[in-house]
Amino acid sequence: MVRLVENERSWAIELISEINSYLSSVNLQMKKAGGETTINNYRNADGSKRKIMFPDVLIYSDSERNNLLQGWEVKLPDVPVHNEEYIRDAQYKANKLGLNSTVLWNFHDVVLYVKDNNGHWRVEHQWNNLNSIQNREDVHKQQDIWKNFLIDFLIELSDFYTRGIIEERKLVEISNSLTTFLIEDNKESLAQYLRTLSRSNRLIGINISKWWNIAKNEYLQDENDEFIAYSKNILLNWIIRFTFGHIILNTHTLATQLQKITSENTPAEVNKIFQSITETSDFYTIFSSQEYSELLPNSVWGRLVDFNAFLNDKILDHGLMQQLLENSVSQYKREVIGQFTTPEKLALLLLHSTVINLDGNDIDPCCGTGIIPKKIIELKVASGISEEEAHEKTWASDKMLFPLQIANMSITTHTSMNIINKVFQRNVFGLNNNIPVKLTSPADGNEREYVLPKFMNVTSNLPFIPFEIIEESEREYISEISEQINHDTNGNITFSRRSDFYFYIITYLNSILDENGRIGVITSNSWLGTDSGKPFYNLLIHYYNVKTIIISGNKKWFPNANVMSSIIVLEKKLNSLQLQEHPINFVVLKKSLNDLSDDEIINIGHDILLGDENDDISINPYSISEINSYTNDYQISLNSLFYDVNWLNDLEGKIVPVSEIFDVIRGIRRGWDPLFYPEDGHNIESIYIQRLLKSSRSITHYDAQTDSDAFCCSKSIEELTNLNHIGALSWIDRFKGATNNTGKPLTEVLGSGRQRWYEMTSDGSMAELVTSLNPGSRLFWAKLEEPSFINQRLIGISRNSAFQNLDINLLHALLNSLVGQFFIESTGFGRGLGALDLSKDNIQRINMLNPNILSNNQRNIIVQSFNKLKENPIGNTLEEINTPIRSQFDKIVLESFGMLDKYELIKESLIRMQSSRLSANS
Repeated sequence: MVRLVENERSWAIELISEINSYLSSVNLQMKKAGGETTINNYRNADGSKRKIMFPDVLIYSDSERNNLLQGWEVKLPDVPVHNEEYIRDAQYKANKLGLNSTVLWNFHDVVLYVKDNNGHWRVEHQWNNLNSIQNREDVHKQQDIWKNFLIDFLIELSDFYTRGIIEERKLVEISNSLTTFLIEDNKESLAQYLRTLSRSNRLIGINISKWWNIAKNEYLQDENDEFIAYSKNILLNWIIRFTFGHIILNTHTLATQLQKITSENTPAEVNKIFQSITETSDFYTIFSSQEYSELLPNSVWGRLVDFNAFLNDKILDHGLMQQLLENSVSQYKREVIGQFTTPEKLALLLLHSTVINLDGNDIDPCCGTGIIPKKIIELKVASGISEEEAHEKTWASDKMLFPLQIANMSITTHTSMNIINKVFQRNVFGLNNNIPVKLTSPADGNEREYVLPKFMNVTSNLPFIPFEIIEESEREYISEISEQINHDTNGNITFSRRSDFYFYIITYLNSILDENGRIGVITSNSWLGTDSGKPFYNLLIHYYNVKTIIISGNKKWFPNANVMSSIIVLEKKLNSLQLQEHPINFVVLKKSLNDLSDDEIINIGHDILLGDENDDISINPYSISEINSYTNDYQISLNSLFYDVNWLNDLEGKIVPVSEIFDVIRGIRRGWDPLFYPEDGHNIESIYIQRLLKSSRSITHYDAQTDSDAFCCSKSIEELTNLNHIGALSWIDRFKGATNNTGKPLTEVLGSGRQRWYEMTSDGSMAELVTSLNPGSRLFWAKLEEPSFINQRLIGISRNSAFQNLDINLLHALLNSLVGQFFIESTGFGRGLGALDLSKDNIQRINMLNPNILSNNQRNIIVQSFNKLKENPIGNTLEEINTPIRSQFDKIVLESFGMLDKYELIKESLIRMQSSRLSANS
């Protein structure tokens, strides 16, 4: 009796063999079939059966099996081709691979499905040539029939490919599709598995939470659940290790063990394989396992093993190896590394505007995914330094291990496989030559020990971590650095508790910098316009010669982040007591980085080094004494110095601090708007109602109207009862049992020793003139019909007791003049969404044109001209500034102060300053 091959798996392998036998003898578009390696992974490590992630048969258009045409799903005749599960399974697998066709082959019928341009699957053709094969036994008995048909079928398929109906996918594209699928399809099930395990082992959840507190702010902004975020990281850790392991097969013998892995191996066993590879290479940061990477459910582990098996039979030439490397890096960044990953063009700008000496050692101490070290190596090699020396003198470190996995890959090329990458895990504050760095040579497998040198260039995209979320583990470092600053500056420089994390990093970097070494760092721009930024600037000029500060005048550098950025270029001082002699160049990049070619960016960097303007950048140099004068005497921010403000010198004796004439008021906030800002129909007695301006959006003209009611009651419940003020009592009673958004009673969270929980007083909170706390495209001061309450998003001013007799209309006009608008814009800095960041303290310090030096006639002319301007709605400043009525008003004001000749200069400063800020939201 003839022994029958019973299962589909065995017949699929037979089919692959027949296809390859035929294709080897002809010259069709298809060159090779595969799938044997994935088919064999049909059992889990515990012996249970599982579904394979890939089609049973894979058809390639090249002998190296790198260009995939199609997948076939193979069944035996007892599963008809119209079976819904059979069809869904085939199409699902094709979708995962990014293929536009799939074949159902059950030895009785053959169906070709093709996906149309709308993503819908349709039957392109069905073959019924094998109708005589009715069951499993027939498959064996009638082999000649289906083998002969197979030849005709392959020829027809080749024609479908030639006509463009079947499309091929390259390995790099498939790898991208599979990575996305493996993560998105498995992250939730893995997260649930880890969450379940953490019930019996709380340390799992504790460690993941601890990791999440560090990682969430910079790397994983697209996930809110810590278990899902961590699961993505585990999945990518496996994908990257498998991918890179196959890339180095030809140069590292131990990596060939990956070709023997099946789904019957456990994750722990495979982790040991990777550990053995790291013992003979310097790829520890790539092959090291993520904690809990061995805790995988069978379904997830099986798919990862399928991915490894899919890579097994690929033959990678050097070009494809490099492509796969670069695409793996890009995919990793897309899937896990978040909004602050350094764009390549920004890295180019940073390096070419910072680095002068290429002979020394360079480091990126917060390297993330390694784009900056990669670019510095490329720069060195392009200048004639050998690849080996470039790697030898380029270092990259990060406190987080998981971005180092991709950093190591970033700086590896197919020609540097046997060169040590100096990539290692270290907190930036731990970079000193007392602690050795141990790395393994990929050339001979021997461990080498290095002592950190002093660095000629330190270039980095520093962590964007605001003061509110600095980790407790960093507090000790911060305390030590603060003490050092206090000692070095004789107590003259002190960072406030609101100082950003990178302030301390830049201070520390001075200790690892070589003589005449340079620092180029990417930071947020907030330090250019905040109170906490002032001591930071003073610290910079104490420890360093500040060479250049660069900002974007056209769109954000990090498109997915709501921050604007700056580049600071510094040079180590030989003597911190010596005052910097040369000016600081304030540079504005006029074009969007994305609109510039690499060559254009390199040329821009060269001109920045030389201090030469070109069509793409403006440079405004200011000496240290000029900077001190403008920021202290005129109270403008450092952010204003990117523009020509030398005309400010002509204002001497013509301005006065706003706070000399006005009391500055921040809008009131009591913590529960529904209680304190009642809507129409409240029936509260009018004695307890004050009018309120709630939003700057309600302001359409320079004379503004209040837009809401405010509940202001200082009487006790007993007093209200005796007065029979039922409206107020009912209103208070409505909120007596209410809670806030965290479930706490309003009676507790709103009350204090100074006022009752329902009380809001108007003392010191009434404004005559108001402006927005975060102006957008309109810069203005609006005058209220009478002094009124203002909400927390507004800043108000009211004449103080000494200046009650000054004409409020004249003051209103001067504040809205061209100079007044400039002082608003120049006191803050731009946020990532284009808004100007102001504060009560900023407004308290700004200046205005001095009304006391005007004659009565000049006062009258200014007010009359402003009255004409007030007839029109407040327009966008950039549009309104050139209108005849606005231009006439501004010129009248400037002429009254003897500054008419400065009109164009002042206007240009304001236009450029605001245009740069608003471009962030374009």
